[in-house]
This record gives sequence, structure tokens and C-alpha cells, in this order.
Amino acid sequence: MLKAIIRGHVQNVGFRRTTKLAADRKGFQGSVRNLPDGAVEILFVGERANLEQLLQDVKQLMPSNCMEDVAICEYTPSATFSPGFSILSHS
Repeated sequence: MLKAIIRGHVQNVGFRRTTKLAADRKGFQGSVRNLPDGAVEILFVGERANLEQLLQDVKQLMPSNCMEDVAICEYTPSATFSPGFSILSHS
């Protein structure tokens, strides 16, 4: 599993909804949620190249200055994910 933290103007602009729509179009599995510090976290089940493609798809749909910084790392979840892509509440 991979985790991406996206910083920039990514809250209150439809970023999570746009991410879910883009992920659903490709059948990706994972989740997206706002973080208390203003960033957005994406947990992604799959290959890094697919996550990078998802981020590119989202970037094309959002305002150009939205995603200022993206960090991707390996992540070991403490729970399993249900099929599909979910929008989660704040942590």
C-alpha cells in the first residue's frame, strides 16, 4: 500500500471528490481524507505508477496551483480496505 500526502490549496475546493471520481473511473482501491494540518492524505492499494497516474489525472481536473507538494511513501495499514475508493472524515 502507498500513502500520498498532498499539500497546497487542497481543502474546500473539491479535491477529495475529484480524487474519488478519478479513482473510480480506473477502478482503483483506497481512500482520501482531509488532515487537520490542511493537507490531504490518499491511501492507495496498488502500484506506484498507478498512484502517480491518479495524481496526474486529479491535477488536470483541479486548478493549476492546487497541488504544491506531493510526498509518496510505502504504508502498512492497520486495517483492511473495502473494495472501491472512499472519502473518509478527518482523522
